[in-house]
Amino acid sequence: MLQNSNRKRGLSRSGNSGIIDPKDVEAKGGTLPMGKGHWVRKELQTMEVGQMLFVHRSDWNWRGRGNGPSRIVSDLNKSTSHRFTTMLAADGSGWVIERVL
Repeated sequence: MLQNSNRKRGLSRSGNSGIIDPKDVEAKGGTLPMGKGHWVRKELQTMEVGQMLFVHRSDWNWRGRGNGPSRIVSDLNKSTSHRFTTMLAADGSGWVIERVL
């Protein structure tokens, strides 16, 4: 019966969509603004000064958004107090991102 009422409201047919308790959202780590949930962004936000992140080309899944994670790095440099540098790996297999501040 619940699935039928979900269909009438335009929600998912899988039964996973619906009204949720805000306490459950906080327990699962909160929310992120739309477009701010890429795994590279999440990793960069948890890095300490001096740490480096390697992003392999096969793991980079943005299509039509430039050639690498530089857009995420640029956004974080502008919107946070963290500073990162992006470098191409010497063998061309991906990118190295270092937190410098």
